[in-house]
Amino acid sequence: MLTAMETYVVDGDGWSRDEVVSVCRSVLTAVQGRAVEFECDVPGDPGNRSDTGDWPEDVRAAARVLRSLPSARIERGGYGQTGVVEGASGRVREAFVTFAPWAFDASVWSADAGAPVRLADEGTSLVVELEPSEREVIAGIVGVDRLVPLREWRRRHRWFRRGR
Repeated sequence: MLTAMETYVVDGDGWSRDEVVSVCRSVLTAVQGRAVEFECDVPGDPGNRSDTGDWPEDVRAAARVLRSLPSARIERGGYGQTGVVEGASGRVREAFVTFAPWAFDASVWSADAGAPVRLADEGTSLVVELEPSEREVIAGIVGVDRLVPLREWRRRHRWFRRGR
């Protein structure tokens, strides 16, 4: 039996950087049972502070792990991408969860090819595709008033539709 999935936008308006990072990491951890693949970009050289600005050391370490994956591609200018990483566990999965809120783009896919989590713009855009049983868990992390169904979010933000 197929489970009806619903897509939600997490409205993080007014959150501090620390809150954004914490929520993104908690959501990624909560859905990791369904996660079978992930990808993200890893901009800049984690060994060069001028490239990575205010990244904390744990984020730099996670970036080094992700950039060293066999699937990773690093451009001449230093911009990197993990490529699609399948079946990651342990240190690699931990590195992704640590780093994803700092990526410009990060996605997680489930076995049914859905994308339970999509992050953009250093975690300031967070979209989750949830099974009904997951909604309460994620609402507990982000706050029930901040978990907005995508169709409602689009209604609230008409400018989004005009741009499409």
